[in-house]
Amino acid sequence: MIRNCKCVPIIALIGIFSVATSCQKDIAEEQTASEHPPLSLHLLNEIEPLAGREPLTYEELSEMAINSIDSKGIFHWSEMNDYIIWSAAVATDSIISLGYQPDGFMGLDESIHLIDPNSGSWKVVREAILDFLISEYNRRYTYRTWVSEDILAFGEKPLPYLNLRVWDYEILATLRNFSVTRYCEPMGFGIEESNNVDRSDSGCGGNVPAPNVPTSDFYMAPQGAMVSWNYIPMKIHKA
Repeated sequence: MIRNCKCVPIIALIGIFSVATSCQKDIAEEQTASEHPPLSLHLLNEIEPLAGREPLTYEELSEMAINSIDSKGIFHWSEMNDYIIWSAAVATDSIISLGYQPDGFMGLDESIHLIDPNSGSWKVVREAILDFLISEYNRRYTYRTWVSEDILAFGEKPLPYLNLRVWDYEILATLRNFSVTRYCEPMGFGIEESNNVDRSDSGCGGNVPAPNVPTSDFYMAPQGAMVSWNYIPMKIHKA
């Protein structure tokens, strides 16, 4: 005997399930986006105008670095102004290393090995910096369409820094003065000593890093020694 029953078609049930799943996915994506909205970058300092100045020559920059080592025993890019950093960048390959961190982040030396630059607030900062660069390049240099691959010099290790192609003074100066910037230094610059400068080859000379060592791979201890980044989580620097 066939009973008269009211059955919902299987196709209808599948459709209802698909809609419900899709709605849940949309809600999850909206929640994720709201947790990390696009970041608005802001400057810590006013940008000094270039005012028609030509970049310093490689020889002038080398002499400046050597004089700093002679007088202080060390040379820090962080102590140089935007004009000098830009001069050093364009005097070589125009590639800079930029370290970043979210505003207000503390204790990076102890936790750098735990950071994933491709997630959370670190990803937001990274994307904000790249978005700024892409926007500025497309606004200033209209002969082509710029994308991130044109600006990123080469791949990074899973650490919070970027290797960038930057030759524009205002762009570089802006990057250096963002509140999320830890450092912004030329990568290809090495000291070119004159022939009349006597140096010891015993390993006790200047402590300036070789130009092919990313600045994110070390930090300068208060005594002026270079300390590898991975010494921090092992607490070797405290031993």
